[in-house]
Amino acid sequence: MTDETFDTPRNSDEDAVQLALAAAEAIKLVVAERTALRNLLTAKEAEVARLREHIGMIRDSYRRLANELVSQIELVDKLEGDVRPETAGLIEFPRFLDNLPPKAG
Repeated sequence: MTDETFDTPRNSDEDAVQLALAAAEAIKLVVAERTALRNLLTAKEAEVARLREHIGMIRDSYRRLANELVSQIELVDKLEGDVRPETAGLIEFPRFLDNLPPKAG
């Protein structure tokens, strides 16, 4: 047997080992990438949850503000309604000035 006969199986075995090592390394990289993506997804989900909570707080603040505004408008309307009957007989301000006694000079 010649050296060529022995070289072929040995090269084939070395090639198979190198191929297996390369495949194992590729698998490690895929697993590492998947883990990184999973961690990124977890972080994004936490950020979305935080933003949803923040939006909920903003929405609640606007609702409270709107309710307070409605209450203030209702109060002004009520006060305006209460004041009108009491001032119906009073002289309006511009005419009131005409009714003042003359200033002592």
